[in-house]
Amino acid sequence: MKPTNVVALLALSSASLLAVPQLALADHPYVVVAGDDCISVATKQLGSRAAIPALHKANPQLGPMPHKLKPGQVLTIPDENHAPDAKLSSARGAVKVREPAKPTWNNGQRGMDLFRAWRVNTQTQASAEITFRNNSQIEMREDTVVIIYGADATKTRVDSVEVALESGALRSRLGELAGKPSSTTVTTPSSGITGLASDFLIAVDRAGMSTIANHGKTAIAVRSVDKKKKPSGKPVSVGSNMGTRVEVGKAPEKPRPLPAMPQWNASETAVLGAPTATLRGRWAPIANVAKFRVEIADSNASNQVTVLEIPGSASAFESQNVPAGVYTIRVAAIDADGLEGKASAPLLQTVDVVAAPWQLNGEQRSIALASTISAPAGKTCQLDGATPANQIVVTTAGTHKLQCGAASLAFDTKPVTAEIKAAALVVGQPGNIHVVVHGEPHGALTLRSDAAITIAKQSQDGASITAEVTATSHGVLKVYAGDVVVAELAVTAQPAPALAPPPPPSPQASAPARRFELGFGIGGQGLLRGHDKLAPNDTANQTLASGVALHGNFAVRLPYRLGLELDASVANVATRPLANDAQLLSAGVQLAVRPVVTKRFELRALGGAGVRTSLDNNDADAYLSVGAAALTHLTQDSGVRIDARDMLVRDATSGFAHRGQLMLTLYTRFGK
Repeated sequence: MKPTNVVALLALSSASLLAVPQLALADHPYVVVAGDDCISVATKQLGSRAAIPALHKANPQLGPMPHKLKPGQVLTIPDENHAPDAKLSSARGAVKVREPAKPTWNNGQRGMDLFRAWRVNTQTQASAEITFRNNSQIEMREDTVVIIYGADATKTRVDSVEVALESGALRSRLGELAGKPSSTTVTTPSSGITGLASDFLIAVDRAGMSTIANHGKTAIAVRSVDKKKKPSGKPVSVGSNMGTRVEVGKAPEKPRPLPAMPQWNASETAVLGAPTATLRGRWAPIANVAKFRVEIADSNASNQVTVLEIPGSASAFESQNVPAGVYTIRVAAIDADGLEGKASAPLLQTVDVVAAPWQLNGEQRSIALASTISAPAGKTCQLDGATPANQIVVTTAGTHKLQCGAASLAFDTKPVTAEIKAAALVVGQPGNIHVVVHGEPHGALTLRSDAAITIAKQSQDGASITAEVTATSHGVLKVYAGDVVVAELAVTAQPAPALAPPPPPSPQASAPARRFELGFGIGGQGLLRGHDKLAPNDTANQTLASGVALHGNFAVRLPYRLGLELDASVANVATRPLANDAQLLSAGVQLAVRPVVTKRFELRALGGAGVRTSLDNNDADAYLSVGAAALTHLTQDSGVRIDARDMLVRDATSGFAHRGQLMLTLYTRFGK
């Protein structure tokens, strides 16, 4: 139903109120509830906080102020002039009330007293019912605003209600006061309607045209209205189950029959929700209907009201995602002119919700293997005809039927499989096994085994399980989700191989040679003959004590006992007289021949060339080098090396000078 905006002006006298016991007008008792204070009681019972002095006067037992009211305390409500004009007898969804001269709206509560000039507003998906002193009732559909007025007792009879409907839809149901039928007059922008002990529905569209449907047993009188919105013109009698329309400034149309009242076909009265339900209902087809109005109301007065518009060619409704509750459903037929017939008898449907980790794909429900289904409170359910229980565990895959009392639903459970991705098991020996689970079982995954397999430890990582197991023979592993077996796996263990004695060690065996060698060390050097061009003040020194060097080398083993070595050194040469030092940097390449190679010892003959430079004056020259190296292998991959070399360098005058080197190096071997 489209939102409407309704403003109703109700005039009701306050005379002869003693005839209505539920709305007593004389002094009457009031029982204090939690949250009450003098202001709220005066506002709620006497219509305004200005009545607080009258409330205090009628209750001297309260003593001096401030007063602290206690739940259960009984107060006397004075002065019949402050009796409520009506009660909010029903409120569904968001219903608001506003006191006169106040800008804010408060939540309306069922049973609330309503006073003169109070406003009641039903918002979207809400409805309300107001009961007046003469037992007449106004049913407010969604998006409706009603203003209540209390008239002067000398001018208005209590058995009469006057309503001004500006737009929207309003249903009036009249009651009786002391056995006398009550009446109502409803004015709209285009019409005036008067009925006696009747039941009728009035709707006003945006153009001001009124559509009137008489659902009562007695006729109602419909007239047009003048420019002052006062009923005028000749009244048209609209009989029971008849309707008419009135355009602004025109006389009422000729009354015509309303659409027939829909009759429900066999429909469900109990529905299961998982996690919510879908309400459905069917009625017998009706001819000449433009649309149907389906109203779904929860028995809980605070819940919303759902209104559906169904095409006239249809004969069924469906409302999805409905939570647990008891629902009252009515359907009414509406013709092409907007005349709405009587609503059907109420269809009661109870929705119970079963709790479980449901998965929804549209209307299709599914649940994972090993999930637990909890029955509605105070009820039991049975799965696939098994014994009813409060809680049910799904232990098999496939399509299932869940039955809870008269309601049932179907759902699917997908199968779960598992496979062994890696296993290296030997009978009697611990081994690792890796299991991958396909599917989505509910709960933690674990492995359990039969007597042939022992599981020492296991861990889960997502959909896979790794475990250390020992098998005495072929066996079966079971994959559990919680306490439910979701898959089984056959495990094969290989026989243990026969033990053979290890071969005796070969006396000729030696450690495998490493291909590369890296060493670092220190050494001394001295001028043996001639005058070094880069250190011209150095003199021949047989002790090789004129210089100290840091040395590094990298060697590569070649076939046929050959090798190639790269070396570099930096030396601090003390010249004579000891006034200056020379810093010499040298780098060269050596070809090595290994005439002696044993497990622990190696002798190498070296020859090569390189380049030297002085870090003091950037002079440089080349050199030739010959020498020998002795290596002792402390381990397979490390040892100590001693080098003795003669570097043939450029003489300071002419020819060549000889510079001797003696180096101690620690080395390591690597590579194959």
